[in-house]
Amino acid sequence: MCVIVTAVVFVDLLMHVCSAVAALWRPEYASYMVEGTPGRPYGHRMAHFNMVEANMRLRLSYSHYIVALPF
Repeated sequence: MCVIVTAVVFVDLLMHVCSAVAALWRPEYASYMVEGTPGRPYGHRMAHFNMVEANMRLRLSYSHYIVALPF
């Protein structure tokens, strides 16, 4: 069975799953695209560059979790 979920519904689910500090979610211009951005801006130090990949992986894990939910 295939369930079609629009980006708006997907974003609503993501906002319930993750905290706003970790990531912000918005629908993109197409109904099937979602944009995930860091919840807070990174700083200007070299140590903050190490946080980028970890945050990207975290956002990816949130979206994989939503996709795996049984509808």
